[in-house]
Amino acid sequence: MRNIKKSSFRADPIAIGCNVAENHVVLSEAKSVIDLSISLRYSRDDGRSISNRMSLMALLFFTIISLSTFAQIQNTDNLYKKPLVDVLKEIQTRFKVQIKYSEPQVKDKWVNYAEWRFRANVDETLANVLAPLDMKVNKEKSGVYKLKEYEYYRWEVQDGWAYLDSLATKYRDRASWEKRKAQIKPELYQALLLSPLPAKPNSKPIVTTKRRTGGPARTRYVGLTSWSPRGILDGLDEPHD
Repeated sequence: MRNIKKSSFRADPIAIGCNVAENHVVLSEAKSVIDLSISLRYSRDDGRSISNRMSLMALLFFTIISLSTFAQIQNTDNLYKKPLVDVLKEIQTRFKVQIKYSEPQVKDKWVNYAEWRFRANVDETLANVLAPLDMKVNKEKSGVYKLKEYEYYRWEVQDGWAYLDSLATKYRDRASWEKRKAQIKPELYQALLLSPLPAKPNSKPIVTTKRRTGGPARTRYVGLTSWSPRGILDGLDEPHD
């Protein structure tokens, strides 16, 4: 035993404290129920029937079982998990906000280490709780949020600018940019399902008149029609004379 390194014991003092506190609560409540049962059992008969006493004993049994089950759920073996719907309700109460969600969105979803995911503000807390579930919230207005599935295509404005700034550091001059453009262009066509391009339609393109929009350019729209379900609409900007 002396050869065992102290570093091999990785006890979590917070988890131990929580377990002790939870067990103390369970034992205290169970003791109170037991004391009440014993007091009634040995008191004089005051008109209560035996069936009432049996009902009390049954209530005592199920109370202890339910308290023990709760204590078992809230421990490190079960990752201190809580139902997502309960965590969202707690967030609303603690931060005085409203979170809109439907029942199917939260059904059968659990949050591991739920209490440890709370932070000083609601935005960080929601991110910590929802990110592992591939979920997020959209802020509709101050104090009002709507639960959403993770939207891979939606970026915050500041995140978009940060990404563009990072891309700008990859090009030192026009030559390096042209080289990178040649690599990216085929990928763009594939992403748009335009590689290979659809067959050229036999119909004539529909060209509208020039429209002045008040900006530095005039726009003319050209529409191409074909049997293909993929329609193409492109705007051609022309500078002012």
